[in-house]
Amino acid sequence: MFKQAIFWSVLFMFFLSACGSLEKEITVDLPEYEKQYIVEGYLEANKPFRLLLTHSSGYFDAITESVIDDVLVNDALVTISYGETVDTLHPNGGFPLYIEDDKLFNYGSENMVPELYNTPFDLNIETADGKKMWASTQLLPAISIDSVTFRKNADSMALVLTYVSDPVNEANFYRRMAYFNNMDSLEQDFVTDDAVVGEKNQIVFGTAYNYAPNDTAINILYHITQDYYDYFRTMQSAVSSNGNPFAIPSSIISNIQGDGIGIFTSLTKTEVIKVYE
Repeated sequence: MFKQAIFWSVLFMFFLSACGSLEKEITVDLPEYEKQYIVEGYLEANKPFRLLLTHSSGYFDAITESVIDDVLVNDALVTISYGETVDTLHPNGGFPLYIEDDKLFNYGSENMVPELYNTPFDLNIETADGKKMWASTQLLPAISIDSVTFRKNADSMALVLTYVSDPVNEANFYRRMAYFNNMDSLEQDFVTDDAVVGEKNQIVFGTAYNYAPNDTAINILYHITQDYYDYFRTMQSAVSSNGNPFAIPSSIISNIQGDGIGIFTSLTKTEVIKVYE
């Protein structure tokens, strides 16, 4: 038995040394990276027109203090048309310009997005180097949250159930966000469609048993377009697969046409805040 142990130990060490000899440094010539324009524009009724226009940077580019200034594009002509009206969004030229709901924008207008639910909003962008991008979207009506309830367990800890009535005879898409006690503590953030609808044509969103008496549940529901649903899902998949050698590469589904990628869409928000008593 002792001789067998020595034999297997020697064999194992030989295997390790053999593996070590397999290591070899190689040099890979990567093609020169071409920057791509990225657009993020979100329309919300009765809020100012806002848009973020940047360009991408290389995966291996050095991160410097000026990296934000380097990716912002502040010299483009940006317009949004609806009906017979054309609004021009102006760049600030500095950073930051606008920060709202954790979103950053470097183009804006003082004009408010009108409540026009049957009128398309058309985005057009032309950059200083002649690149052109365009997209179209429409405002969606609000979908209300029917009720928010707490369901407690034997330890008096509670989960939150949020009930939403899904309109019939049409496909609907949602972004669900839940915050624990304050807006700095995000508990849930995901998109879904109405394939999850249950009895009485109702969707129920639930949380974990995280809530003690006097805790506050902040429930936010966005009625979103399918364009944004596809964009959000594929963007999250791309982020998750970044740096993971076992993940399948994911491309982002964009509704921006022309010389860029990104999203131009509308968001309709419903919010209910409730305290666990």
